[in-house]
Amino acid sequence: MFIQDDNGVPQTEPSVTFFFVSYYVIANIVLMNVVVAVLLDEFISSVGREKDAAALIMELENAKRRITGVLDPITMQLTGFESKENLGERVDELYTQLDRDGSGGLNFEEFKQGVNELPGFSSIHMTQPDFDCITDNGRHLSSEGEFNKEQFREMMKDEFKRFFHRQLTNNLAESQSKEFKSTVLMLKMVEMSILDAMSQGTARLPMPPLPHATSFERQSASALELGAQEAGIGVNVEVVQHLVVSNLAAFERKVSPT
Repeated sequence: MFIQDDNGVPQTEPSVTFFFVSYYVIANIVLMNVVVAVLLDEFISSVGREKDAAALIMELENAKRRITGVLDPITMQLTGFESKENLGERVDELYTQLDRDGSGGLNFEEFKQGVNELPGFSSIHMTQPDFDCITDNGRHLSSEGEFNKEQFREMMKDEFKRFFHRQLTNNLAESQSKEFKSTVLMLKMVEMSILDAMSQGTARLPMPPLPHATSFERQSASALELGAQEAGIGVNVEVVQHLVVSNLAAFERKVSPT
């Protein structure tokens, strides 16, 4: 480990010196990296926990303000339909599950009990005001206060409309995306114009020619017309197309910088 020079003075052997210096440097670097890695992992974990806690608090606050309906869990499950026919089959199957005695009619008490006995929906608590809303204050009921399978289809169609409006309103309130909010506002403008047109009648609306309508605007008009036909409302596709184009133009003027 030590050697003597020509004068007899002890000297450290170079190889030993190299070993201990190298060990000291390498050990310090490794230990420093380990310490930094541990501290960094703890910091990242702490930040992650804080973000999760903040997200949970925000979700709880949003849940308090969220607009909901008593049948939302059931309606949400039905949204996985593949076509209009498939949706009708799902609604009919649901009615069959609710009508346990096979009488072909359901009143408030039977409907309430049947919903609670559906697998996974035992927590649904339906009140008489909820039932009145779902049945449109008795419009979907017979004189005996019951509804059959066909009336249940109409009920669920109306419930779908209310459900989608609630979801749209909730998402609009909770979203932080300006693009999403702008798109939703534009769609609301189109919807309001279409409802006004349907209440006035298509013959009363001025119909300027639209030779420059884009493919998107024509497709949107066709889709809206199809939706109106599904609802049993006669709306001319040129009228709807005019509403789409005019509302898009008005929306662009609103959101474009001045």
